[in-house]
Amino acid sequence: MRASSALSIPCSTTPAACSDGTGASPQAIALMRQPIHGNRTHGWEKSYAGWSGGDLCSPQTIGHTGFTGTGLWVDFAAGRASDSADQSRPPHPPFR
Repeated sequence: MRASSALSIPCSTTPAACSDGTGASPQAIALMRQPIHGNRTHGWEKSYAGWSGGDLCSPQTIGHTGFTGTGLWVDFAAGRASDSADQSRPPHPPFR
């Protein structure tokens, strides 16, 4: 196991290093859920009324939407995750 120099979070290259099978350390998951400002956490967004994750998510849900139309939401209270992949923006114009 090695430590990430930027955040000093233990990490591993093998999912077996974490007992829950996620491949992320408990410290990394805690950091993802830790509020920074308003609805933002470290790289994620907490659920709020009208957010991209929908109204059925618990307050323990975090989500992230990508520029190209991808999204991932993790509801820790329900023990579920959901992803979405669509082409919500037009493709890049051809390079010349």
